[in-house]
Amino acid sequence: MKLGKEILIVGNPNSGKSTLFNLLTGVKQKTGNYPGITTEKKSATLTVGENSFNLVDLPGIYSLKARTEDERVSVDVIKEKSESGIIYVADAMNLKRSLLLFSQLPRDQKKMLIVNKIDLAKSQGLSINSELLSSHLGCPVVLVNAKNNKNLINEIFEWSRIEQDESYSFQSDGIVQRFLEIDSLLQNVQQKSVRSGMSKLDALLVNRFWGFVIFCAILFVIFQSLFTLAEYPMAWIEQLFSLITDATSALLPDGVLRGILNEGVLPGLEGVVIFIPQIALLFFFIGILEHTGYMSRAAHLMDGIMRKFGMNGKSVLPMVSGFACAVPAIMATRTIEGWKQRLVTMFVLPFTTCAARLPVYVVLIEAFIPEETVWGVFDLKGLTMTALYLLGILGALIVGFVMSKIVKFKSQDLFVFELPKLGYPNWRDIFLGIWSKTKTFVLEAGRIIFILSIVLWFLGSYGPSERFTEIEERYQYENIDAVEKERLIASEKLEHSYLGIAGNLIEPVIKPLGYDWKIGISLIASFAAREVMVGTLAIIYSVGEEDEASLVEKIQNDSAKNANGNPKFGLAMALSLLVFYAFALQCMSTLAIMKRETGSWKWPLLQFVFMTSLAYLSALIIFQTLS
Repeated sequence: MKLGKEILIVGNPNSGKSTLFNLLTGVKQKTGNYPGITTEKKSATLTVGENSFNLVDLPGIYSLKARTEDERVSVDVIKEKSESGIIYVADAMNLKRSLLLFSQLPRDQKKMLIVNKIDLAKSQGLSINSELLSSHLGCPVVLVNAKNNKNLINEIFEWSRIEQDESYSFQSDGIVQRFLEIDSLLQNVQQKSVRSGMSKLDALLVNRFWGFVIFCAILFVIFQSLFTLAEYPMAWIEQLFSLITDATSALLPDGVLRGILNEGVLPGLEGVVIFIPQIALLFFFIGILEHTGYMSRAAHLMDGIMRKFGMNGKSVLPMVSGFACAVPAIMATRTIEGWKQRLVTMFVLPFTTCAARLPVYVVLIEAFIPEETVWGVFDLKGLTMTALYLLGILGALIVGFVMSKIVKFKSQDLFVFELPKLGYPNWRDIFLGIWSKTKTFVLEAGRIIFILSIVLWFLGSYGPSERFTEIEERYQYENIDAVEKERLIASEKLEHSYLGIAGNLIEPVIKPLGYDWKIGISLIASFAAREVMVGTLAIIYSVGEEDEASLVEKIQNDSAKNANGNPKFGLAMALSLLVFYAFALQCMSTLAIMKRETGSWKWPLLQFVFMTSLAYLSALIIFQTLS
């Protein structure tokens, strides 16, 4: 049989499919959704000899008897696309389980078996006779380490040119009998390692006491690094935007265009771009945890806890993914069999601290949390960041527990979980992931900020003409420094601009939380996407200002400008705002994906109202207690 124009990459979860796909395609990938559903697919064009193929990475499955949404997608594609070739990726460390799925694949599809992680198998004393295995299965068998194999495309080229041998056959139909048949085959083609059981390191990582100690220590190191390691690149970005602002000031005459650029677009974009180092670092650390196998151990460690809060072990991995973004995390819940556990998991996922919250946290922590060490070792800023992440996790667990008692659906408590072997990270895949995710974050936030910055600049620069005239006349004969006079006029004009008028209208609602109209405007803008809050503040504090101080410095300076000698903003306000952002659902994309996954607006609207109300009430208690 000839190979069609499409090649499907099939295999069990954690077998290395995506690593193999990345190796073959590099950065030439296209990501989308299967028609009618939100399960993500990756595809790319692969040129093999004179032919080009569409390479598709399917979600990992264990059997052609689908139980979850992800599995149903893969099974349907495999069965419907009979003209497609299949590159089946098997895990050398779990070859028996891998061959069970391989034995179920349609016989009329051209197949190639890739036995991955062969380097890890060799390190464990395991050897595989690929020629004998190929002879039995009737298809090419290639032993690879998909992290760095360079000759795989040549192997695929040879495979694409030859006819498929259909001589292989598994006689048994039942699962147990099929396993026994595969076991008999493997006795001939594989020499098992004498090592067995969990390593000492594994035992330590999943220990009920030391495992949690290590987990918390890793979190603290990550969050502390977001401050220390990103400090210099953030300063360089700030200097770059300062140079660009100086250049536009020198090249453009004073007017609308210069105002839009220097007081609108550039400050807004800087408010997003300056956090690229910290966001890239976050994705870097998450990538290492995933590639080394530690993330699965953290999920295993948390399984017992998750069951007590209305979820199961499969809820952990989507929640960990939520640290990057809630949208793919909600999509990842398709691996959860029971609808009740899946619904509870989707509902609480926005509580986990996503990358979009990071800019807000950093600005407020830098502005209001002092440079101090606790017990002579722990940095107070890093501890605050860690506490916010733990607060999100705690909120998710408590809400999950309550919701599990309220939601009345029949529950399936199935949990099949496997710990992949500990290994070294694939640096190429990690950096590809950092590039892709950071680019998506910046482009999505940048588009919103670009449009919003122009609108906000106009609203902040113009207002009722009689009010602006009155302000100028009042300061005309004031005997004060010219620079200070200009600053005061700009400040009053901003407060009486259209933006200021709108902010003052909502100020009574947010004043009990310790916020002024500037924070209020940013709060409303950030309901489209959380990260917009920082860009909006940057624009508001730049309108009418020629000061090149950083946003943190401007907020700190504004904190001192209040009557009665009290700071306008302070620690109580900062903690109130941090808690508000920890709990509020400010992401339209999350609401849209919730609607699509649940099939109705009922759950996303309930989710939005509940989380916003909880955020307001929590922020109110924090501010009123501490102020």
